[in-house]
Amino acid sequence: MTVETYAGPRVPALLAQAQAELGNNAIVVNVHRTRLPNGLSHFELTAADETSALALVSGTKPRPAESVNEPERL
Repeated sequence: MTVETYAGPRVPALLAQAQAELGNNAIVVNVHRTRLPNGLSHFELTAADETSALALVSGTKPRPAESVNEPERL
C-alpha cells in the first residue's frame, strides 16, 4: 500500500508534494492541523495513490500483480 504523510505550514504545497510522489491522481485521506507554540498552524496531510485509497475505503488489501506459481519441490 502506498500511503504517505507530508508535514508543513501550507496545504497546497503538501498536496503538490503528494502529487509529485504519488501521481496526479493522489487522493487526500486526511488533513490534520495543529498550532505550534508560536501560534502558527502546522499541517499533516496523508495521501494515497488511487489503488491504495480505494483499498482503504473498501477495507480490503490491494491485490498484488498475478504471479506464476512455482513448481513444488520434492
